[in-house]
Amino acid sequence: MGPVGPMPRVRLGGGGEESGMHRRAFLAATSAAALAARPNAPAAASSDDGQFGAVLDAAQVRGAPNFVSPAVLDGTALAVDDAFAAGTKRVLLDNVPPIMRQGAGTHLGSPGSCEACSYGYGLGGYTAGRTANGARAGWDASDPANAPSAAWLYQWAHESGGNAHACPKGSKALTYLRRLLRSGSPSTAQVPYNPNSSTSVTELCEYFELIDLGSTFPSMERFIIGSFKAIEVRRDGQRTQVPLFEELLRNRHAIAFSGLVPHGYSSPELDGDVYRAPRGFIEHSGHGQVIVGYDESLEAFLVQNSMGSDWNGGSASDPGRNGRIWYSYDAFFAGQKTAAIVFPRPSGDELGPSLASDVPDVPRLSLPNAIAHNTSEYSRLIVVLRASDLLNITSISAVDPRSKTRFELRLDQLMRLGYNYMERHAGTFAAGVPYEFTISARVDRSRVVYRGTVTTA
Repeated sequence: MGPVGPMPRVRLGGGGEESGMHRRAFLAATSAAALAARPNAPAAASSDDGQFGAVLDAAQVRGAPNFVSPAVLDGTALAVDDAFAAGTKRVLLDNVPPIMRQGAGTHLGSPGSCEACSYGYGLGGYTAGRTANGARAGWDASDPANAPSAAWLYQWAHESGGNAHACPKGSKALTYLRRLLRSGSPSTAQVPYNPNSSTSVTELCEYFELIDLGSTFPSMERFIIGSFKAIEVRRDGQRTQVPLFEELLRNRHAIAFSGLVPHGYSSPELDGDVYRAPRGFIEHSGHGQVIVGYDESLEAFLVQNSMGSDWNGGSASDPGRNGRIWYSYDAFFAGQKTAAIVFPRPSGDELGPSLASDVPDVPRLSLPNAIAHNTSEYSRLIVVLRASDLLNITSISAVDPRSKTRFELRLDQLMRLGYNYMERHAGTFAAGVPYEFTISARVDRSRVVYRGTVTTA
């Protein structure tokens, strides 16, 4: 949904030209150099304006399969080889796309493009720079050519992504991850965010509206991702979700999140170098950001914002300054609503044995890992899937060979590489047992069914 709270009425540009320049010529005049040369404007907007993009409706992910512990995925196609050691007290992720500045001039929250900056540019760019096993893909994230374009994604979300409101309104968050799943994005070098240093919201919206979404940019597929998982952030879930988020970060996952904007967030007040949202949160507001680390001694996440490097300025040696902030666990869970992680796109030579399909000439699908994970509270059958191209998984079923009981999970999930699970609270899934799997999917408008037998670990 769009940003809520006070919003000034602005006149949107309505033509296909800007100062007599054709769309393509106008975009060709923009460059990464112009973006890099643009100075940061002073942070003068107030968070009380409520112009910080859109909070993702947590109902979209409520009841869906949540994040699983990366430890459960050890030895699978989703395991990370270079994870930080268990028990690491402080983690700082590297090769994260640089701090960017959303908004026009001093209008930090308008247009409401923060979700494009956090989920698309930030999380999408970081993930595209990794391989499936967590290693670097050889890309330097500080190069604008190596990060998705927040400007292009934001305009796409409003024009083609199903959002009802145009610029300067906000947008949903998972929209951007679905776009990166389908076909990637142009880079920030190809479509910069604010190459003309516009200080007017109207001017910046006019620039976005001139972006030709029908053009094909070279190497858009570099930003294709494997899958994503989203979770509802619950205030009463802090005890269990803090250790889970820390474990995800140790396993090289950046975490994009959406939620309420604290009062006074444009000039945050720190307590012992940590932000604790001392004035509470703005009702019905929304903002997207990215977690890129944590420090257990501070009891805080390292959060990367999109308000420019002069936001929360300070010593260059402090990772929690200059566009970032140490955000206390208590404040985070008091105000945030949803979070998401992304798995990288698999390489073509990692598919493994394919399941049988009932339709020829469709993407191949393998089920390299099926894990029976049993606790005192539940039993899960975790299924790792890897496809040669994009699939929309609509259901996964498994037949227990011991009892011939059939378990089914209904989905609507785009993926190339990822996991899902079935859960039961009476009885258990067994390890070392050959389960019969049936997976239904859609490819474009066609339905395809994959079948195979996989022994559980």
